[in-house]
Amino acid sequence: MILKGMDPKSKVALFILIYLLTFFLMGWIFPKIFAMLIAALAIIFLVEPIANIIRKYLKKKALSSGLALVVFYVFVVWIVVALIPPMLKETNTLINFINTFFEKEMWKSAKIFKDYPQVEELIGRIGKLVEPKLSEFLSGLITTITTGVPSGIGFIFFVVLLSVYGVVYFDGLRRNIDYFFPASTRSIAHEFMRRMYGHLQRYVVAVTLTAALTGLSMGAFLKLIGVKYYLTLGAWAFLTNYIPIVGVFLELIPMIIVILPMGVKILIWFVVVTTVVHATAFIVFLRLMQGYSQLGPIAMIIAIIIVTELFGIPGAFIAVPMAIVVRDYWTEFVNPRFEKM
Repeated sequence: MILKGMDPKSKVALFILIYLLTFFLMGWIFPKIFAMLIAALAIIFLVEPIANIIRKYLKKKALSSGLALVVFYVFVVWIVVALIPPMLKETNTLINFINTFFEKEMWKSAKIFKDYPQVEELIGRIGKLVEPKLSEFLSGLITTITTGVPSGIGFIFFVVLLSVYGVVYFDGLRRNIDYFFPASTRSIAHEFMRRMYGHLQRYVVAVTLTAALTGLSMGAFLKLIGVKYYLTLGAWAFLTNYIPIVGVFLELIPMIIVILPMGVKILIWFVVVTTVVHATAFIVFLRLMQGYSQLGPIAMIIAIIIVTELFGIPGAFIAVPMAIVVRDYWTEFVNPRFEKM
């Protein structure tokens, strides 16, 4: 057999590579099932720290996990019930406003461009490039929302089911995952899987907290200056900040469209607040990820491009976690061999 002449670490590298390729191949062939598993795993990552906090007081693991699940889903249901209905109304109005903005070239009436016709012309050219893609995206979003409700309900049901059972039985699965590797390699495999799990969990928690910070801050600022779409744009900021670097630009496009007609002072305040909020979120993210696997901006952008090409829009959200897995694998198994050559 091919495994006979291999040292334990090489065997672990081979098995992990096979499992990872199988997992991602399954995601490419069965995208809905893959999305359910990823969503459920993300919820498990978020619920576990809550359970650990509760466990400090209750000292019972099963009860702590159960209460953590209740806390998490009560919060989610509250968000859905309290925010989704007004957000849907806002979203419809916002889409109409954006379409009108481009159709009537509303940026021409903005005071900021009166003294700078060259800038106005540049904005017009950018608008002509952006408008078709943005209109296509918005119309596709409306179609997805209206036609995807039945399948969306089924998706949510299975994600909730998987996350509930996952939280209850995930510790057992982590303990038994060693048996997916040859006996002589289990200690190496266990250490690598433990470290990779910690990196992924830390990333999910960090990006969720920073996305929430950004969404709440930008939503509060937009409400303060009188933007009536603040709930939708705040939620949009939260969602897009799950995509590192690239998500910031996606976040700002609709905000700039809404704010441009409001005048120079508001635009300046918007730039200042946006800079402060994102700088703070970036610092918080780095603090939360301190001592854990980190990726450079170029690696993140390349990962987002490649994974989005493979998996579509959902790929943008899982690109960085996948890149973290690849980096951990490279650091543990590939790079040491290069250093010995």
